Amino acid sequence: MREVILWLLRISLLIFITFLIHKIYKINPFFVQVFGGFLFFVLCIIQEEKVIINTDVIEHQRRFLFNLIKIRKQFKVKELKDIIIAGNTNLTSDLWGLVFPYSQNGYNEIRVIYKNGDVKNYRTAIYLDDLQQLEVELGKLLNKK
Repeated sequence: MREVILWLLRISLLIFITFLIHKIYKINPFFVQVFGGFLFFVLCIIQEEKVIINTDVIEHQRRFLFNLIKIRKQFKVKELKDIIIAGNTNLTSDLWGLVFPYSQNGYNEIRVIYKNGDVKNYRTAIYLDDLQQLEVELGKLLNKK
């Protein structure tokens, strides 16, 4: 669901930037350059996140700028002891965050516990419902190993 919302946001930003350039540039070029630059910046920093589970590797991907820039973190399943999900961000809290922007941080947390005792925390914008499904799938995968 979040991916659909992000794509709609991207498309609406592109349409609005195009409108600014074609209709308002003749009237106020400075405004179009400043506001259009800000909108383009917002368009560039919108990110998508996804977690891919394979039998031996778990991959956390962040994609920016229409999937042109990808940042990946990989975890080997044989090195993991447990994964704990924490947070409360979902679609409802994101929508409330638009109305009351200081009411929440907008991120959930993935705590990865390794067999050697190391613990690493990762912040993610993936909704809690999806992370809980991920936790169940990973629990099944870790119990098999």
